[in-house]
Amino acid sequence: LAVGDAEFQKKAIGKMQDLSKGEGRTVLFVSHNMASIQNLCTNCLILENGSSQFIGEPYAAIKKYLSQNKITKNFSTVHRKFNNGGAEIINIEFRTGKAKNISNVISGEKIYIDLYIKLNSPISKMSVGVGFYDGNETPQFHCSTETISKDYIVDSKKEVLASLEISKWPLGKGDFFLNAYLKESGEVIEHIEKAIWISSQKGDYYQTGKLPDWNKGFYCSYDWK
Repeated sequence: LAVGDAEFQKKAIGKMQDLSKGEGRTVLFVSHNMASIQNLCTNCLILENGSSQFIGEPYAAIKKYLSQNKITKNFSTVHRKFNNGGAEIINIEFRTGKAKNISNVISGEKIYIDLYIKLNSPISKMSVGVGFYDGNETPQFHCSTETISKDYIVDSKKEVLASLEISKWPLGKGDFFLNAYLKESGEVIEHIEKAIWISSQKGDYYQTGKLPDWNKGFYCSYDWK
């Protein structure tokens, strides 16, 4: 499919679907394109050096395959622009409901970002924010407790877990990094650049069994009237 234009790909995919659904045949589809695999396949086999590594349903196979091709970064080496001593982020975890410390995600998937924060001095109210950027440092989207008027009250605590839930991961295909910050009374007291890198693959965001034609971009929920 990679060597054909959009019209050729459409015809080829249609033919495969006709063979499997209309004629009861099994089509063996070999690909590194996760979106096509998710859209076309009902069962998957992962091969490595000629040996079977996994057999199962497409979603599990895709997660297994992507986990073997992680973007790695040591959190201890991240660059801190500010650290005024009041509080510091000691770790960040990017996870799904079941898997922790993931480095790959599929558009439409529910994800969580956990910020583990250590308090070095008393703080009454603290706001937290994260932002995602592409490899060219172009902003993609931003999630802040300030925007939704939610503060963390931390008078008597030594550690705080700030957990962000994104119900449907909105980005398409690409590699992205996360910046994170803490504020006290509107003043930045901690800012970390490129804290986590994540590899994103486009997926069935709209739960229709169809994938958008474009690879990159931002997905959102919508309706036509």
